[in-house]
Amino acid sequence: MSLIEFVAYLLYDRTGDHSRLLHGGRLTQQYCVDQWSKAEQQRLRYIENNQLEFRLETIQGRTDANRHEECARLGNVNKNTSNGTIEPDANDVGRRLILSPSFTGGPRYMYQRFMNAMAIVRELGAPNRFITYTCNPIKGNLRPGQTAADHPDIVARDFMRKLKAINKGFDGS
Repeated sequence: MSLIEFVAYLLYDRTGDHSRLLHGGRLTQQYCVDQWSKAEQQRLRYIENNQLEFRLETIQGRTDANRHEECARLGNVNKNTSNGTIEPDANDVGRRLILSPSFTGGPRYMYQRFMNAMAIVRELGAPNRFITYTCNPIKGNLRPGQTAADHPDIVARDFMRKLKAINKGFDGS
C-alpha cells in the first residue's frame, strides 16, 4: 500500500465514524499538504536511486567536473592549488538527476503536455471559445457547521461531476 493510498483511506468519510482528522479544518488541509509532499519526496528519491535502471544518467556532469568548468559552489572551493586556479571541492561534485516524462509536474512532463496541446492546435486550429463557470458545492454533502473550505474533496468531486456534464454537451452525446 502506498502512502497516498493510506492517506486516502484515512481521509475517507465513513458513516457513523467520527474521525478527528476530518474535523480539523485548516489543520486537515495542512496534513494533506504534508502527506502529499512526503509522497512526492519518496517518488523523487526512488527516481534518484534508480537512475541507472532508467538509463537516464548522463556522463556530462562528470566530464564538466573533470574539466573544472563552473561546477564549484561558492565558498566550497579548494584555493590552495599549485598554479593558483580555483578547483571544485570533490565532495560537492554531484550527479545530474533527470526526471522522466512520467513524473507529473517535471520539465519533461510539461514539455510533452505542451507539445500535445500544440499538436491539437495544429490539427483543429486555435481555440475560439473561453468558457468559465462557477462551481458551488452541494450543501447536502456537508455536515452542519462545515464549509466548503473544510472539505476540498467534496468540492473537487462536485467540480468533476459538473465538468463532465459540461463536456458531455460539447461532445454531442
